[in-house]
Amino acid sequence: MSVDVSDESSITAEWLESILHLYYSTNGRDLLDGPKDDEVDNGDVVIRKDEAGQTISVKQFQVRPGCDEGENLLSDLLAIDVTVCRNGSMPEEELHLMAKLLSQDPFCRHFILEAGFDVREIHFYTTLMPALTQFCGGHGGGHEPWPVPSCFYAKYRQGSDSVLVLDNMKASGFHVTEFHLGLSLDQAIAAARSIARIHASVLAYRLRLGVDLGQAFPFLFRPEAAAESYQQLLERGLPQLATFLHTADRPELHAVLTKLHKMRPRAKETIANLLRPASPIATLTHTDFWCNNLLFAAKRQTAPRQPLAMTRQTIAEPRQSSVPFSTGRWPPTAGRPTI
Repeated sequence: MSVDVSDESSITAEWLESILHLYYSTNGRDLLDGPKDDEVDNGDVVIRKDEAGQTISVKQFQVRPGCDEGENLLSDLLAIDVTVCRNGSMPEEELHLMAKLLSQDPFCRHFILEAGFDVREIHFYTTLMPALTQFCGGHGGGHEPWPVPSCFYAKYRQGSDSVLVLDNMKASGFHVTEFHLGLSLDQAIAAARSIARIHASVLAYRLRLGVDLGQAFPFLFRPEAAAESYQQLLERGLPQLATFLHTADRPELHAVLTKLHKMRPRAKETIANLLRPASPIATLTHTDFWCNNLLFAAKRQTAPRQPLAMTRQTIAEPRQSSVPFSTGRWPPTAGRPTI
């Protein structure tokens, strides 16, 4: 599949038919697009040639912005509503997709590519989640849907291009809770259970199979690399923050700036220590786990979806770390004062 999709104008019926053909022909097992040769290693993953067996016809489709202006700053989100017919005789189906593309803004694009956030996000859906699904299914884990959106397609070319197409949960009535409201108690409990399931599944995967997570999933953000990335963010953002705090007419904010300057020399070491896994419960953690990165059902708010790639400025990716790093920053930033 050689078509490059970079903006709304490049999404065509032919492109949609090709990605949906790949999805349905492989039952969602071959989501990462690559060269069209059997078992070709493109340097990142081994890709298998498409299988025949499904005829996909796009009857109509509509593309619109996937979020309001200013909501998502690090990528371009496009909502795609598609009417398709499979195998000619089956009834027409309505699909609601969300395409996540690299930002057209040069700074944001460079930031994502430099840190590798896009490739980790893609491998979360195309490598990690299939591995966990197979593992849990073989060990009595049942078939309860994961608290993440379904992935229809992914494409990655190192340093130049990435596309991720997910189920648009907003079209099914899911929504993001307003940050100034925070989460209700039911929502907070549901969110904690959701991330706990990911933690527990990865921990069981590591212990039962006796695998090293870093070797099994080499795309993970290592503590040292993550600390370096955070350090760069600190160095870039601190001058702007310092200017704001200096001009603020609140003395207590000046004290905050003084503490930040004292922490600055040891920030990298501190972050690395926070991220470093602690045996025996080292697992994979979501380090941007707060209400802006969670979707809740409008009627049943006890059933969240944890969209690692769909909402707002989501740049989170699983990391090999200790469990508290997923949830440590969540209660003070997401819960209502009454909780």
